[in-house]
Amino acid sequence: MSDPYLYPGTTVLINNFNIRDQAKLDSKERRETLKTLKGLYDNPVKGEFGLAHLLEIHQRIFAPVYPFAGEIRRIDMVKAEEKLGGGSVEYAPFHLARLQAEHCLKQLNARDWSGLRDLSRPEDMASFAGMIVDLWKVHPFREGNTRTTITFMHQFAAAKGLALDRELIRTNAEYVRHALVVGTHGETHYLTRILTDARQREHAREQSQARMGAQSRAPSQQSARRATALNPLA
Repeated sequence: MSDPYLYPGTTVLINNFNIRDQAKLDSKERRETLKTLKGLYDNPVKGEFGLAHLLEIHQRIFAPVYPFAGEIRRIDMVKAEEKLGGGSVEYAPFHLARLQAEHCLKQLNARDWSGLRDLSRPEDMASFAGMIVDLWKVHPFREGNTRTTITFMHQFAAAKGLALDRELIRTNAEYVRHALVVGTHGETHYLTRILTDARQREHAREQSQARMGAQSRAPSQQSARRATALNPLA
């Protein structure tokens, strides 16, 4: 079966710029998605973290580049993976991608993740990582699944009060993708490790900001108490 997403006779995805050279398309896509990803950071998708939420994230990231942005793929996918010895992850068949994505998102939303807010249950990160791997394995889109999944993960975590250090994830993007790949074969501990580090870093930052806020409020409270003591009519 031919791939309807490609220019005939090429391996280049049909795109909004009619670029037919892969290197040029890669460069253009990188520039465009850097802007859209920043826009999503500044103005996250509002919703309930269901399928519509995931689709809108993909649409907002890739709409400048691909005409299929925000759409479930209509073809089965195979990708050679170095970490699998050249084999491919067993992505969801295209006709089941919507159903499987909905199932993964329902499970993610059904869990109580409060133990990751204050890290009182750090072992919950293994479950969180496993569910992110399951969602990524569906691969509902023809292109851009990793960036969409990671963006969704960050927005979900932040909304649940367990924000992750974005810089750590960004600067280790290759490690994260490899962790997703091997995670589909049960080795989710690699993703668990970096997500735990990311949560610990962000939690430490939150605590530091809280202490600074408390310290900045203390002088004004002391001044108010002194003023009250000096004013007999207060």
